[in-house]
Amino acid sequence: MRFTLAGFACGKKELGDWPLTRKPGGQYCLADLKVENTGDSKGRIWVGNQKLRDSDGKEYGPDEFSWVYYDKSRPLFGEIGPGDSVTGTLVFDVPDGLTFTELRVRSGLVGGDSSAIKLR
Repeated sequence: MRFTLAGFACGKKELGDWPLTRKPGGQYCLADLKVENTGDSKGRIWVGNQKLRDSDGKEYGPDEFSWVYYDKSRPLFGEIGPGDSVTGTLVFDVPDGLTFTELRVRSGLVGGDSSAIKLR
């Protein structure tokens, strides 16, 4: 899998469309990704393996249920055929006031390629 960050923003205080809206414990940070399957068989993004890292090195996992209330997350939860790509958003519920330095992405459930995408 090849991950490309298309956008990153923090500060959202609500996501979704009524009646399926949700408020964060702190703030939402949204990472817009394009994910390309560079392999020769179907693949899947293991959403829980993607991590947002702050300037102190602490990592935060995404909201694995965001697909329920935020439709832009849904493409990241299905299979991706060989040579195909999807665009979707990882949703992170994180404390207010943090500075984030990188998004750590991993292509497999266990093992797989891992890389860091620098933020700002």
